Amino acid sequence: MICAEFINADGLQVLSPVVPQPLDLSACAAVVVTGADVGAVALFTFPTQADAATAFAWAFSAVVIPYLAARAVGAVVNFVK
Repeated sequence: MICAEFINADGLQVLSPVVPQPLDLSACAAVVVTGADVGAVALFTFPTQADAATAFAWAFSAVVIPYLAARAVGAVVNFVK
């Protein structure tokens, strides 16, 4: 993370990094998050491919298995009629 300050340049607010960078970022006017720090401040992380595949398989099964069971019961009921 980079400590930055706002500079007024020709009526525009420009973000400029503070040199030298302080150790404590709590006193900074703005903190710029770099690509390396995104994981530390992200509210959630994307699941791995294996976790996503497992979740999809469970969700798909939760819909398809009851449908197939109801279809089978309906076929038996219609046959007995």
